[in-house]
Amino acid sequence: MSGDGKYHVHYFAGRGLGEIARIALSEAGVEFEDHRFESLPADLKATTKFGQVPLLVTPAGDRINQSTAILRFIGATHGLSGKTALENAEIDQVIEGVNDIRAKYRALPADAANEERIKFFSTVLPQWLGYFEAILKKTGSGFYVGSNVTIADLYVYVSFDSVINKTADAQPIDAFPLVKAHLEAIAARPRIAAWIAKRPVSQW
Repeated sequence: MSGDGKYHVHYFAGRGLGEIARIALSEAGVEFEDHRFESLPADLKATTKFGQVPLLVTPAGDRINQSTAILRFIGATHGLSGKTALENAEIDQVIEGVNDIRAKYRALPADAANEERIKFFSTVLPQWLGYFEAILKKTGSGFYVGSNVTIADLYVYVSFDSVINKTADAQPIDAFPLVKAHLEAIAARPRIAAWIAKRPVSQW
């Protein structure tokens, strides 16, 4: 499994926190083995840093846990990071902004009629989408940092895809044309589109 010259992504049988590694490796044009399971095998769990997945095993056999650590590693080794220290800080800024809105989303009750959930989709999410719209307007490149795709763009795509496109709640995305166009453009990138077309169908 390890040290065989290939990347291996280990995660549950869904997109979740493992999908960003799959998307990033796909965009980088790197082949990888996609290992999925319903429950975390005990022998695999014993090899992780914190007893959890996602886990990335590198071609050299190194093992990396935590989804954003994995993402930053892929970015740094496959040309998807910033060109300067400032650009990398701006990438982290976008990623942490996404994490803020994801935390708010994950804390919501499942009941679609719940007042907190209604407020999130009617007020909180539009406010945050406005922040991301402003970033895209400022760069003017169609990307969140610089003039080329980076891990920031991939992280926004994977995260917003699950929040915006995979729920039955009322969606405010049409009010933010730059954000909407960005999500569509990332999904249409040839290597990412190819991965989306072949990945296993899952509910999450």
